[in-house]
Amino acid sequence: MRDPPAAEVRDPPAAEANPPVDCTRPKGSFRTIPHRVEPPGQTPPPDMSDPETRFKLTLHYDGSAFHGWQLQPGQPTVQGALEAAAEQLAGHRRPVVGAGRTDTGVHATGQVAAVTMPSRWEAPALARSLNALLPDSLWVECAEPVPADFHPRFGATSRSYEYRVGTAARTASPFHRRRCWPHGAPFDLDAAQRAAQVLASVHNFRAFAKSGQPQRGHICHVTHARWRRWEDLGAVFEITANRFLHRMVRYLVGTMVDIARHRRAEEEMALLLSGETDLTTSPPAPPQGLCLTRVDYADTGTVTPECKPKLSIGKPKLTSWLAPTALATLLAACEPSSPRAAVPDPVAASASIPASAADDLAGRDGGPGRGQVAGGLPNGSTAGLPGQSLSDSRATAIVRAARTVAPSVVAVSVRRRQQVRRRSFFDDYFLPFRETRGLGSGFVVDERGTVLTNHHVIAGATEILVTLPDGRDFDASLAGSDPATDVAVLTLEGAAGLPVAPLGTASDLLIGEWTVAIGNPFGGLISNPEPSVTAGVVSALGRHIIPGEDDDGFYLGMIQTDASINPGNSGGPLVNAVGEVIGMNTSILSRSGGSEGLGFAIPIDRALTVARDLVEHGKVQRAWLGLGVDAVEADGFGRSRGVRVARVTRGSPAAVAGIREGARLLRAGSSRMATPLDYTAVLLDLRAGDRIELALDGMGAVQLQAAPLPSAAADRVELLRDLEVVTVTPGIQAERGLASAEGALVVEISDALARRIGLAAGDVLLAVNNRRVRTAREAADELRRTQRGGRSFVLLFERSGRMVRTGLLEWR
Repeated sequence: MRDPPAAEVRDPPAAEANPPVDCTRPKGSFRTIPHRVEPPGQTPPPDMSDPETRFKLTLHYDGSAFHGWQLQPGQPTVQGALEAAAEQLAGHRRPVVGAGRTDTGVHATGQVAAVTMPSRWEAPALARSLNALLPDSLWVECAEPVPADFHPRFGATSRSYEYRVGTAARTASPFHRRRCWPHGAPFDLDAAQRAAQVLASVHNFRAFAKSGQPQRGHICHVTHARWRRWEDLGAVFEITANRFLHRMVRYLVGTMVDIARHRRAEEEMALLLSGETDLTTSPPAPPQGLCLTRVDYADTGTVTPECKPKLSIGKPKLTSWLAPTALATLLAACEPSSPRAAVPDPVAASASIPASAADDLAGRDGGPGRGQVAGGLPNGSTAGLPGQSLSDSRATAIVRAARTVAPSVVAVSVRRRQQVRRRSFFDDYFLPFRETRGLGSGFVVDERGTVLTNHHVIAGATEILVTLPDGRDFDASLAGSDPATDVAVLTLEGAAGLPVAPLGTASDLLIGEWTVAIGNPFGGLISNPEPSVTAGVVSALGRHIIPGEDDDGFYLGMIQTDASINPGNSGGPLVNAVGEVIGMNTSILSRSGGSEGLGFAIPIDRALTVARDLVEHGKVQRAWLGLGVDAVEADGFGRSRGVRVARVTRGSPAAVAGIREGARLLRAGSSRMATPLDYTAVLLDLRAGDRIELALDGMGAVQLQAAPLPSAAADRVELLRDLEVVTVTPGIQAERGLASAEGALVVEISDALARRIGLAAGDVLLAVNNRRVRTAREAADELRRTQRGGRSFVLLFERSGRMVRTGLLEWR
């Protein structure tokens, strides 16, 4: 950054000798404080004696100078530059919230941000002082005072983008190529316009989203889409929508440019939107041609480059606990000397969140990240505003979120029949089973009675009963469950018209965002069926929980929250401040057995993807890349220092892409690789056909298309009734981590048959009566031979890397 002029860095100047009276700010209500430079790491606390004002900033920036909007350690970002400047002016850290997160290289001429500053700042002086501290590539066009709860993301009703494609040869000039895609001729503008016409409606834009985003949440309402001529340089694509998916505009432009160059048929655009095709989009257009041009709001009008400085914050800003009674009386008596726009009541503005804001899920090209504000709630209090009732001031965002989601949260009661071991010779030998009961939570995702909960809540259940908050009971059946992700789907019998939980996304949460945990702790100890509500914040993201002695497996990529999660909360929703489910409460770390502020939730994006697979296919359709990883090195405490490629399976997507063993894996998708668990967490969310980018040391970025798991794609052979196997191949061996390179992998077996012969899913059958079997077909032939002869037999198989031999088995 350049050194700012001294006159611009100081706080606003003191009042003149005989200034005109401004009734919107009490005389002498602010003071001049010398600018201070604190030693590194010593940030002074905010002066809570001063009232604060929230300002809306309209921004222009050159995206080529930044690594996107959001803060990134060690990288220049728009948010980072703004927060650094605001901290210098305020004397302590001031979070800056944006209307959307633009990617690296994407520009803006109408981005909107918000920051809360000491009320001594006037809007014009704040804009000038920020600009004096900001780099040349970032400019605050204007600052405006807004209500304390103004949120540039949640309040937005639409966003508009432009993308410039250069067709003239001179667009390759350095003066143009940083602001456009210098593509060259030919370019059929009429064909591009016909392709764009099908966009202006409500569509599922899944085909045009970056891989890894969940299917639920791809619906966007495009209100304007057209191509126009860009002088004699090329063409400009304009688009306005209520929300955008990650890289959605760039995928649209890349596909339409191919249509304009007659490399694709015009009809393919409609086919891609329908989802009823095997077609894929063209590669995304590069980022430098994209520009965010405007953001619209329902209450305050359009916030774009046309914004103008308005009045200073007056009476509605001051709360009773900030203003003495005499001062409040003075404010009430004052009338502005010139017409001023009214400032909306913060509580009234927050009481009704626009539907488009509640529907605004993740998106970086055009949509913001969910939970982009650390802390979630605005800084100023709403209690005690003039003309505001006490009951209204109590209706906080947490109250509204709980009120929205709680009707869809259910109690899940289960009965199990478990076999118990005899503790002594005197125990009853003829009662080896006992009935146990369990209780958890869940939430309704479909009005016809589809409920999501945890696998561990219903595992082994012989009977499942679901109770709604209004007291209604429904018998439930298990539609499917996945132990690896701890997700289960229930179907309620005879249900209709049930309240449904609004579903959000966890893909863009930030640490510090408010969270609400809803569930049914302690079950029958609380008499009524209404769920309990606890509040906290997002404590951490992407947590990997290593299992303890009594746990079955790892929990990967979890949301950590300090909202209390107690026994019985498992399966309930974790909700954000606008009343959308962002996770499924699953586990806690505790020494006492109760909540100690270390709760963990499955991201809702993963839960929905797994649930969709369970409903449509009966099992999770996981994907395969064909590479295994291990830690680069670990210290004496077991901490990894990176990830390297340990093996690459012949013929796999990784092998086809040229990835070599020993290469250091730096990133998979958007996730940095620090430990092997980071890679496993990425695979959990990957599906066959998804595109993913791997960054490897010495190789750069490599694009892979995930394939189905080899064991899922292999031909099955039925050995016996209720027993199916597949032939072990190099791909299956790598997928399952098998010691054996040959044999028949058990992929499905009934519980009854498993108890009789001792096999389980995942075992590899190696021999029948000491005769080696190398394929699934050979295993079937050997078993049928013993069956026809009525002979007994012995099986040799691999389980968890060990060789196991059964006792003598007989046909019956």
